Amino acid sequence: FFVVDDATGTIGGLVPGSPGYLQAALASSTRQVIFNDGDPVGTERTLQIPGGALIAWYYIPNGTAASLLASNPSNDPDLDPIALLSFDAGSPDSAEHFRWYGPNRRGWHTPAFDSENDLQLHVLDNLFANRWAFDDLIVDISMPS
Repeated sequence: FFVVDDATGTIGGLVPGSPGYLQAALASSTRQVIFNDGDPVGTERTLQIPGGALIAWYYIPNGTAASLLASNPSNDPDLDPIALLSFDAGSPDSAEHFRWYGPNRRGWHTPAFDSENDLQLHVLDNLFANRWAFDDLIVDISMPS
C-alpha cells in the first residue's frame, strides 16, 4: 500500500491513471510491501499506519514493483507484469479490482468476522475478468479496538 493525498487517490498532484502516477506511487517513501510472492497462506504482518492517513492498495500479480518498472512502467495491459490499484482509473483496464467487506456486510461469499473491527480486502487479479470473482486474493485486516 501507499499513502495518498486525498480521497481521490492524488499523489503530488497526479491522479490515478495519469502519466507518472504509477511511478510516483511505487517510488513513494510511504509505500510498504505487505506480502511477497511465495509467502505461505496465513502469513501475518503487523503494520503501523499514521492515524488519519489515507492509503491506496496495489497488487502486482506474478511480479514485483522493480520488475513492473523495468518491464512495463506504463502499465500496458498487453505486457507483463501489470499493477492493479484500488483506484479503478489506475488499473490498466480501469476496472474495479479491490472490494472491502466489513462486519456489517454478510453474504454467502463473506465469512463471519471475529470482531467488529475486522475487514476483508478481496482482490480480483485478472484484467477484463468476471467482476464478481473477487476471490483471487483475500486479506484479513484486524484493527485494535
